[in-house]
Amino acid sequence: MKKKNMFQSKILIVDDTKSCLEFLKFGLQEQGFTSITTASNGKAALLKIKTLCFDVIICDWQMPEMTGIELLSEVRSMKLEKQTPFIMITGESKSEKVCDAVKAGVSDYIVKPINFGLLMSKLTKFLN
Repeated sequence: MKKKNMFQSKILIVDDTKSCLEFLKFGLQEQGFTSITTASNGKAALLKIKTLCFDVIICDWQMPEMTGIELLSEVRSMKLEKQTPFIMITGESKSEKVCDAVKAGVSDYIVKPINFGLLMSKLTKFLN
């Protein structure tokens, strides 16, 4: 069976800030990714995760209705065929917050402002 090209991977971006959502989506499209879905909050993302299969989730931490950590906990409690890589993006850089994310099952963590080179290296790690 032929391995899927990394750039055909299905990516879900979750962020309540429209400009951040568009920045991430545009940046990933510029890098060559072709299958990007967005959600403006954790609840909307959860509905998409229940109906679609994603290869990686990129999610903001601080959002109304459902935080990124709450979404992560929901995703990790689901009986998925494989554990979906979950990259948390946040302005939180305090070590106790990073520990909270690790305890919740985050795959990786990026502190804002987003460095696209760093994001691409993390995506490459998870998608190859």
